[in-house]
Amino acid sequence: MTISKQKQTDNINDALRVILDVVGDEHLDGALFELNDSRFRDIITTTWEHLEASGCLKQVGMWHRLTSDGWIRALQAAGRLCDPKMKERLGRLCARIKRRCEEGGVRHRTGVTIQELSEDTGFSEGWISNVIESHLIRMCFQQEDCEWEPGDYNKNYVMIPARFGLDL
Repeated sequence: MTISKQKQTDNINDALRVILDVVGDEHLDGALFELNDSRFRDIITTTWEHLEASGCLKQVGMWHRLTSDGWIRALQAAGRLCDPKMKERLGRLCARIKRRCEEGGVRHRTGVTIQELSEDTGFSEGWISNVIESHLIRMCFQQEDCEWEPGDYNKNYVMIPARFGLDL
């Protein structure tokens, strides 16, 4: 059965909104989705294939996991990408990060763990990790953002460049 392009687009956005609700503020790596999960009963098979082919989902065994690109698309589908509430949260996170690279009155490259940022801000480690992984600060504010420390394959240690928060 062939469906219209609009119905396919709507189904993709529906899937992304449900996935975003399931992930919430947790790590993208932490949530796995099964096609037969009752929360996805209205999602058609070709939608899953499209989300995987477009890099929004990654197949892990018989499950799928949301990627950082998928998280951005899900935020967009939900109308939350760079909305006022998101910008307010990002602003609070940026203020804490900026303090780190301005300690001692001189801007410098430094680093911080996800746990320390979570303690400083009250935001979940998962949400902060997703922000870093997806470069959401760069996207919403068009400013220099953070990276994972090279070689930190566990994605726990954030490298803060001296240019953090400056316009691109």
